[in-house]
This record gives sequence, structure tokens and C-alpha cells, in this order.
Amino acid sequence: MMPTMETKRFQVPGGPALAYDEAGDRGATPVVLLHGFSASRGGWSWSGVTGKLSAEHHVFALDQRGHGDSEHTPRGYRLMQFTSDLTTFLEHVVGDPAVLVGHSLGGWVAAHVAGTRPELVRGAFFEDPPLWLTPAEFDGWSAREAAPGLQLLEQLLRNVHERQAPAEDLVNALAPLPMFGAATLEELLGAEGLQGFASALHRLDVDAIVGVLAAGFLDGYDPTCVMRCPVHVLRADPDRDARFRPEHEAPFAAVHPHATIELVEGCGHVINIEQTDRFLSSLHAFLGGL
Repeated sequence: MMPTMETKRFQVPGGPALAYDEAGDRGATPVVLLHGFSASRGGWSWSGVTGKLSAEHHVFALDQRGHGDSEHTPRGYRLMQFTSDLTTFLEHVVGDPAVLVGHSLGGWVAAHVAGTRPELVRGAFFEDPPLWLTPAEFDGWSAREAAPGLQLLEQLLRNVHERQAPAEDLVNALAPLPMFGAATLEELLGAEGLQGFASALHRLDVDAIVGVLAAGFLDGYDPTCVMRCPVHVLRADPDRDARFRPEHEAPFAAVHPHATIELVEGCGHVINIEQTDRFLSSLHAFLGGL
């Protein structure tokens, strides 16, 4: 029988109220799941990660600010604000040093906290994280490559919100789109996954898109800050729109010689969804070695 999952809220002092799911043995190793940009904690649930992981561990799946059921914070979407939320959550809710599991944006957040607050972090497990970008490089990348797609997403969400349209409108709009190297988003995620992603997007604060595209989003982030805890990186296939690119491996390994890096061939950016069993196998092996 799967452990009972409880949905709770935590009010960050002076910040947003954050929604999270908690499940598993309270005496086991705490594991905090951090989703990527535009996603939500729900993705860990419908992919089966939360349920299977909580059979052996104390799991927290957090909605980051502006995402899922967490509170919106207009003009409050810089990376350092996301990391401040996580730091406070670890201090006041989790209590013990935790293993951070970060996908994409969640990887940035986890890496910064692991590097700057090592007493809070027992290990860091990353899923295709864009870790090796300086603030200046990210500003250039977002302006050149990310902006067109995110601006279209912003327009789509504003239109849906202004019409007070249901998430089903997003399902129909998103289904045929190519993403993460797959032919279509529907093919990549399946019917349930597509519905879950559309639901997460429907609840996304549009201002979060503006915040990510704004110059200075990464200010305060240092990719050379050493994470002294155990570190494992799951790399997506570079032919499938990976964020942790082959050219990132050498400089990352030079700063973190103790880190292990694993390539998942043929898999795109959402490894936990596209190859859930492989993701869980790697994560269980990492946790077992701590």
C-alpha cells in the first residue's frame, strides 16, 4: 500500500504561501522534489515518482512560487527569491538535512542552496539542469533562444486567463506542439501527462515568464560555487534539446570532481516522465549510497 500523501501549505515569512505534498516515514531521509519552470509538484505525482519514492523515504514535493497551488508574487521571480523560499522551507518545515532533487529550474535552486547552505543539504540529484550558465550567458541565451517560445506562451496564457477559459483549452493548443526533441507534446507526455502539464500551465503566474526573461534573472548565482555534498547529474541526450550540454560536463566536473554524471541516451529534458523507471533507479542508487 502506498503511503498516505498530505497536501499542506507553508507561509514564507514576508513571502508567498507555498503548497507542498508530504508522504512517507517521518523518520526516514527527507527528500525534496523541485520541479522545473512552468511545471508543478503534480508532475512528480502522476509520473509515479512521489508514490514510489515515499515507500522508503520522507518525501516533500514543493510548488515553487508562482507555480501550481503556491501563491503568485508579482515582480518576485528572480532566482535568488526562489532559493530564499527553499532555504526557509528547509529550515522551518523539513528540519533535517535533505536530499534535493532538482529538475531544470529546480536544479538551479537546489545547486545554489547546496553550495551556499551546506548544513541544510545531504545530497543533490539533478535532472538535466542548466547549471553551467553565468548570469550574463543566461541573459544572452534567453534573449536569443528562449524568448520567442516563452513570449508565445505568455500570449497564450494571457489570452486563456482573460477569457477565463478552462485548462482544456491549453490541452488542445499544446498537444500538437513539438517540445524537448519529441514529435509532439502529446506523444511525449501521453494523455494524462498532457492534461497534468496543461493544468500546471493554467495555474502558472504569467509574471513568472516575464521574470525569467528579464535581464538579471540569475544575478547572485555562481556556477563555480562548490557543492561539497554528494552530487549526481542525469544528462538528457544532446540531440533531444538537453539543458546540461556536453560542453558543460568538463567545467562542471573540474569544480565538482566528486560528482557523478550519467547520460540517458535517447531521452529529452523530462527524464522523470519519459523514462520514469530509469530516473527512479538512478535516484534510488544515489540515495542508497549516502
